[in-house]
Amino acid sequence: MAGLGGSSRGSGPRDSGGDGARAAGRHATSTRTRARLSVATLNMRGTGLLRQDGSSDKWLLINQLMRDKRIAVLAVQEAHLTQERVDNLNTLFAASLLIVASADPANPTAARGVATVFNRRLVNADTVKSTVTVPGRAMLTEFAWSKGAVLRIENIYAPNNMTENGEFWGTLKLQWEARPSRRPDLVLGDFNVVAEPLDRLPARGDSAEATASLNELMSTANMSDAWRMIHDRKREYTYLQVATNSQSRIDRAYVSRAKSGCVVDVRHEDTGVPTDHRMVVVDLANYDAPFVGMGRWRMHSMLLTDKEYLKQIQQRGMRLQNDMSQLGERTDDVSVQTLYETFKKDVSAMAKDRARSRVPKMERRIEGLRKAREHILNPARDSGTASHEQETRETEARAEAALLQDSIAKLEIKRFGHKRHAVAARDWLEGETICKYWTRVNAAP
Repeated sequence: MAGLGGSSRGSGPRDSGGDGARAAGRHATSTRTRARLSVATLNMRGTGLLRQDGSSDKWLLINQLMRDKRIAVLAVQEAHLTQERVDNLNTLFAASLLIVASADPANPTAARGVATVFNRRLVNADTVKSTVTVPGRAMLTEFAWSKGAVLRIENIYAPNNMTENGEFWGTLKLQWEARPSRRPDLVLGDFNVVAEPLDRLPARGDSAEATASLNELMSTANMSDAWRMIHDRKREYTYLQVATNSQSRIDRAYVSRAKSGCVVDVRHEDTGVPTDHRMVVVDLANYDAPFVGMGRWRMHSMLLTDKEYLKQIQQRGMRLQNDMSQLGERTDDVSVQTLYETFKKDVSAMAKDRARSRVPKMERRIEGLRKAREHILNPARDSGTASHEQETRETEARAEAALLQDSIAKLEIKRFGHKRHAVAARDWLEGETICKYWTRVNAAP
């Protein structure tokens, strides 16, 4: 059974965010999937406010999110997409995204629903195939990776009811056993259950039946928790319940034993999309593909008009000119070439220092809050502390961590909005003018 969506293309309305939807009328060309890519999962908590063009505010933000953070594949839960909405989105974002979805059969616009979004800039969307495993709850997608490899991803949105949750994993186990040759390499999404007490704050276990059913499924399929593979016993959470200050890591990613060696990093990110979940990102690398280096460093374009930096370069250049004019006999250690080499290194170092100093105030504040959250969730253990004092500290830490997470989420949404407004303003100013910006926006992906 195929999922909703497909590689529908055609002319469509323009996104005022200037994020590539302008080129929707142009036939999108095939892109070769990158050897290293980021696969992520996010519970978007509903589709958001609908617009006249059939899109929604959240889907515009998701397009921006995948572009800015270079997410190749995003598994979305609580998508609330009908076939009509999927078609509208695939038309609007024909040049940048491909969306395949599985809706809730009973109430597609107001409950459940999973969608897997492919970034056409990074993935050859023409190779994508999808199969609905459990309608509205689980969907398998596969696509051609580099060097002839195929990557299979199962997008999960498990039931919140613990009895139904346990039964869901049993159903999934039967489905996987029926198609052993097409078992997923990566299973990610909102599991609505934790595998161990460490994944909740305050620490506690979930339903024994649901946990056992999930663990049996993953054990049988030889799959491991990707986060624990990298971070072992570190505490970090993806879902905040503001009313109780409790947090949990119910959004996770599991990787098969065959692909475990491809996992480079796993992290949790705040997205700027209005939701109470954080995004889980898994960086994968196909080590069978040809090696591609990190590339060369380049100076940030904002420094080209930075008066302070230009003044520093001028002063350093005058010093270089003076050193060259006073240069006596040239040696292997001191010559015009060595002086110029030192000048270039100094200019690069000054550029990096100046760029760091110009980091926006909001970004510095967010980074400070993140460090504070990390310190609270993973403190140095004091074995000499009495149990009642430890309990009091944990209660205070839970409230403080919840407050920090809520503040970070709000600041990320604010920063995301500022960036979107800036992009929209530039699109309004230069979007109809033949210039570098227009060429880049309308270039083939």
